[in-house]
Formats: sequence, structure tokens, C-alpha cells
Amino acid sequence: MKSKLFMKRRYRQALLRQHRRCYDVRIPMKRVKKTIPPENLARPFLSRTYIGELLTNVVDEMLEGLQVISPDWRYLYVNDTVCRQGKMAREAMLGRTMKECYPGIEKTPLWKEMQTSMKKCVSTEFKNTFTFPDASKEVFLLHIHPVKEGIMILSTQIPTPKKRKLPR
Repeated sequence: MKSKLFMKRRYRQALLRQHRRCYDVRIPMKRVKKTIPPENLARPFLSRTYIGELLTNVVDEMLEGLQVISPDWRYLYVNDTVCRQGKMAREAMLGRTMKECYPGIEKTPLWKEMQTSMKKCVSTEFKNTFTFPDASKEVFLLHIHPVKEGIMILSTQIPTPKKRKLPR
């Protein structure tokens, strides 16, 4: 004979399964810019435009930087994190080439990795120390993936340890 606790758990799981079949499951997030309208809750699918807006909002709020670069090395898409990491405004990057945004980037090992990924359609993981025009340096872990539009780069900033002053 099964315990009452086990039976309660099974009943709850069955209710959740039934609920998921009928309605969209939403996880409330603090920073989501747009919520699902009540009239869309009972629909088994959402419109393409709404899904596009939802994905844009989610990608813009990611902790990782996401950028899509065309085969002619123009920025097609950058999320908010890339703008913070790259110390540039989105409008200053979109439609411009990487060489225009970051002069001298073609002389770095990162450029060779991106060219390899673009030409041979292979994914690459790469640790890069990037020097900005103001001479500051940041370290990033980059995941470069080929996509239909060119390449997609996911970047995660690696915090540099700060030197501590020893007490005297």
C-alpha cells in the first residue's frame, strides 16, 4: 500500500501535467519588459511577432554578451551586455564593421579565430584579453558559433582579481 504522501505527490504532478497542456507555463521574472496578455493564455500557440518580441527581450537581458556578425564583418545584432562589455552604444555598432568599431582588431588572435569559424563553419571556444582604445584591458571567454547569417559570439567577462593591500 502506498503512503498518503506519495499519493498526494502523484496527484499534484497529474494536476501540473494537465495544467501545462491547457495553458502556457510562465515563470514570473523581475526584469521582463513585456508579459503575456490574458487573451493569449488559453491559446496553444502564440503569434510569431509576439515570440520575436519575447526572444528579443530575453536575449537583451542575458548575462552573456551575444553578437551576430555578418560575413562582411558587420554587426547585425548586439545585446545590452555586449554594449556594456564593449563600452559602446548599440547605435554606434549596428551596421558598422568590426574594424570601424575597434581599429586594429584584425591584428589580434581573436580575428584569426573568427575567420576560421566563419570560413570553415566550426565552433570555437577562446579566451581573449581585449585592449580598448582607452588602453584598459578586459578578459573574456568567447564562444564563437557559425550561424546562417555569419557567426554568433557569446562573451562572458572574466573578472580580474584586484590586488589587495596588506595591513601593516
